Amino acid sequence: MFIIIFSKCCSKRTIISLLVLIIPLFAIGCIEEVPSEASEAAEAAALYVKDPGSSGIDLDFQSLVSPTTSRTCGQVLLWDPSPYLLLIASLWNGDELVDRASYLLLDPRPGRWESFQIFRDLPLVEGEYIVDLEVQGPEGTIASGRRQCLGNWPRERTTIVFIESPSSASEDPEVVSMDLEEFLDQGINSSRDLIGSVTTKKYHRADCRYAAKIAEKNRVYFASSKEAIEAGFSPCKVCDPGA
Repeated sequence: MFIIIFSKCCSKRTIISLLVLIIPLFAIGCIEEVPSEASEAAEAAALYVKDPGSSGIDLDFQSLVSPTTSRTCGQVLLWDPSPYLLLIASLWNGDELVDRASYLLLDPRPGRWESFQIFRDLPLVEGEYIVDLEVQGPEGTIASGRRQCLGNWPRERTTIVFIESPSSASEDPEVVSMDLEEFLDQGINSSRDLIGSVTTKKYHRADCRYAAKIAEKNRVYFASSKEAIEAGFSPCKVCDPGA
């Protein structure tokens, strides 16, 4: 209609020239829609690039236990479409089934890693725990795995009590209570001020610069110079521990 009305006002040559300009504009509008659809298809294909040698699902996870919790977390990658995945974690302590928990993953996206975490609050005693993880789909079990649990157990503190000899006859023996770990760190060495080296067979005062260079595995401790000499050690000439 527009062309008919327009033709009454313009010459034939003018109409042809305008059509030559207008028709490519309509063509460009049609062509631009094609790459858009192609790019969406390419993007979808990029999410679903399956290795010919791979199975229908990839599973990666780890499990941790503590005195109050059990946690299994990881990622799962599904290659074929599925409406859901059901992950079932069974916690074992030896042959004893301690707990079983599940995680439902709805509409997993094929070709993409999906994260999951199965967390449980429950009292646990220290032990060697194992988690069996089973992945189920509409047709049954499609993958499974087993992991040794990483333990986060508090270290037990042991207290020891001993009697420390007095430094003089006029003093009474002292009853000392000390944490075992602290005792092992300083323990019998806390009242021994002389340090000997098993490699050089020399003994030093604790504040001697040469004593600081002795490796812990090569150290021996003495309460007196007499004790060191009787053990075959000679005094350091720098700090003179026998003075």
